[in-house]
Amino acid sequence: MFQDLLSRSGLSLDRLRNFVAFAEAGSIVKASGGDLARQALMSRQLRELEEFFETELVARKGRGLVLTEPGRQLAAIARQSFNAFGDFAATSRNRPIQLSLVAPNSVSQWLILPRLKRLARLRPAVTWQFHHESTRDIVLGVQEGSYDFGFAPEDYLTPAVQKSVLGELDYLLFVPAALARSGTFSAETAMSSLPLALPIGGALRETVNKTAARQRRRLNVVVDCTSYLQAARLVREGSHAALLPSLAHSEFEGLKAPPRTFPVPGLKPRRLCMIWSARTLALRAALEAVRVVLEKELKFA
Repeated sequence: MFQDLLSRSGLSLDRLRNFVAFAEAGSIVKASGGDLARQALMSRQLRELEEFFETELVARKGRGLVLTEPGRQLAAIARQSFNAFGDFAATSRNRPIQLSLVAPNSVSQWLILPRLKRLARLRPAVTWQFHHESTRDIVLGVQEGSYDFGFAPEDYLTPAVQKSVLGELDYLLFVPAALARSGTFSAETAMSSLPLALPIGGALRETVNKTAARQRRRLNVVVDCTSYLQAARLVREGSHAALLPSLAHSEFEGLKAPPRTFPVPGLKPRRLCMIWSARTLALRAALEAVRVVLEKELKFA
């Protein structure tokens, strides 16, 4: 099947390597490191790949180039194939394979890193790369082979990725023990009276704002945070209450006086999934054993 493919000129590992470099950098100038000779080479190789596959791999947008859908597909295939070659080279030399995970920082901090010691028994052995992206880019990056496994809420997923549900994330109001000593109260009264740290935007903040407006309550938001880790630090310091996913309980383990938690009306649990590309696992046979162990060790109630 591939003999006919390789009988024609225009396809090579070097051309594919430079095409992936362009796809990841977003421009020939960045991919070439500003080297004019390399820019000319990459431009020529890009045209040769288009002629070879008889399709447009890039399209002009403004003064630059962007990948077309066939271009995105080719970049994904090449990237995943190069990773498979890397796995083969590593295992042939009895060395660890490289595994890339992409997740929100809070998921890495509160779910994956605490279990990393238990994951050391993975076979083949693994060296880890941790990445942080927006949820949309997590799904897209896994789909295109930029990352081996990703972690994202189920409602953001597309049919292009495979998934395993790890558990349900509840969103709770965490109140430092010092601020909660005044007696029993609900999340609603606490969010109106205590200094509050909330996400600066996103679906969670939007839901909380709408609920408060409907109930004609004022939220005492003192700090707008760009990450749950920032809000959790404020709770740990005892200065602010914060809305956090239930995984944040691990942040406060060992404290003499851990924060109290309160359910927040209107906030529905979300299912957190581990995701991967079927093509990635088909090309990189070693990753199936890794997937099974990750799924087992990272499940939570």
